[in-house]
Amino acid sequence: MRVIYTASRRSGACAVFQASIPIPAAAAKRWMGEGVAAVELKLLEDGRLLLTPLRGGEAEKALLESRSNVYAFVSELRRGRLELGRYTVYAFEGPHREVEAAEIYGAYRLWCEARGERPVRREAFYRVFQAAAAVAKLKRGSRVRFKGLSVIVVEEWRGAGRKRGSPAGGRRVARRVRYRVVVRPGKRGAQVSVSARVTLPASLAKRWIGEGVEEVEVEQLEDGSLLLTPKRA
Repeated sequence: MRVIYTASRRSGACAVFQASIPIPAAAAKRWMGEGVAAVELKLLEDGRLLLTPLRGGEAEKALLESRSNVYAFVSELRRGRLELGRYTVYAFEGPHREVEAAEIYGAYRLWCEARGERPVRREAFYRVFQAAAAVAKLKRGSRVRFKGLSVIVVEEWRGAGRKRGSPAGGRRVARRVRYRVVVRPGKRGAQVSVSARVTLPASLAKRWIGEGVEEVEVEQLEDGSLLLTPKRA
């Protein structure tokens, strides 16, 4: 099964690529019939990728937890110090401390980059961060601040460079399944074909591009999961 790479957007002078995996027709038809709304991706130690189908409520819960990594960021931030490659973020809590919303969002983006994760959008981050960190949101004119903590971001140029997290972070990441149903009229009645596709995390797409992965071998397990083995050129 061929991996489909696309340049989704540009960040500065660099293109950000996405990779998607077409699901075999038999599995796509089965998943659609079972109401599979998303899959859980798990990068195994041997480099293979396990896709586990999720249904109904478990799919929505997994998607929410996967997209909202802000709680994990806040949990690590409360330790007082984050080592992010050549950047170090110091956090201080107190009732009289304040931080610019843009500044804490910048620290969060550095944290995501170091872990190979995709950050949520700015406005979504503000909403989740306020709840996760239990801080007050202040608005002064066009400026947004949070009261209850402050951060200092220090950049070290003498280091060996940024530390990269492992693609997919070695943890489970949920991705929505995109279905496409095509109905073709025929002499013996309408013929229905079902296809599906799953988008991979950007960090894994970047790794596979660097390793020259063009295809994957797909093995369907008894429980409906798919085991993907990348094939390198």
